[in-house]
Amino acid sequence: MKKQLVTVCLVLFATASAQQKNSIKVNPVSVLFGGGSDLISYERAVSEHSSVGLSAGFGSFKIDEYKYNFVGGNAFYRYYTKEALRGLYFSGSAGFGGGRTKYSLNKKDMKDSYSAIDIGALIGYQWLFKSGFTIDVNGGASYLSLNYKEDNKMPKPNKAQAQAILPSLGVGLGYSF
Repeated sequence: MKKQLVTVCLVLFATASAQQKNSIKVNPVSVLFGGGSDLISYERAVSEHSSVGLSAGFGSFKIDEYKYNFVGGNAFYRYYTKEALRGLYFSGSAGFGGGRTKYSLNKKDMKDSYSAIDIGALIGYQWLFKSGFTIDVNGGASYLSLNYKEDNKMPKPNKAQAQAILPSLGVGLGYSF
């Protein structure tokens, strides 16, 4: 009886560990370049071929006298051609982010703010190993709408808006369970 119980438990454990439905990943490219809205992501399989997820991030970097700080996030849907969380996928995403720019002008500290909305499409491939280790690579394009505003209590602060279609590249290293 004990052998049968142990055998059933081992089969159930092997089946449960083979059916990984969650994945948590970090984008090392974002870490190297000061952050991004896909710094960390969570993905969950919701059907045989589909998953949904959220990514978030923050960053800070300095160029000459300008210091940039930002925070953002994305929601995404993925369709996998074989099995959710494994292999080739097509993805759509929508995100929002914003931040501040600080700099000095004529020995006066200045601050500006910006916000952005993006909508993207990606194609990618995700490897999921027996150990749970996961590698995700993807590329595509994003439509970005940016609003920029001076916050310096000027009589007529400058405002700017811009739209662009930009390339998107991503790498994710993580664990699936």
